[in-house]
Amino acid sequence: MKQFEPNPEQLRANVDHNHNYADELRAWIDKYDDPAYYDAYATATGFIGAPMTAALREHGRRLREQTQALAARYQDTAEASQQAAAIVTGTDADGADTVTNTTRDL
Repeated sequence: MKQFEPNPEQLRANVDHNHNYADELRAWIDKYDDPAYYDAYATATGFIGAPMTAALREHGRRLREQTQALAARYQDTAEASQQAAAIVTGTDADGADTVTNTTRDL
């Protein structure tokens, strides 16, 4: 059986990829949930289209919440990968210092 060995380069690459995914999601939702679109739709459809305009705005709001939550998860994953890379590339002395610092108040 092959022993698991973490790859620091892959962990660092994951940091960049996850930051990029989070940025892309935020940019996408800004284009999708555009108030100018809703305003133009409301102007074009008038009073008759008011219920549809309200539904579109609500859909955009909910989708924005979900997209921002997903982007935050990508951001958290990037930070976790960055911390893992630091741990993997750290020395035994760094690890000993970490254990000492975290258990000092126990």
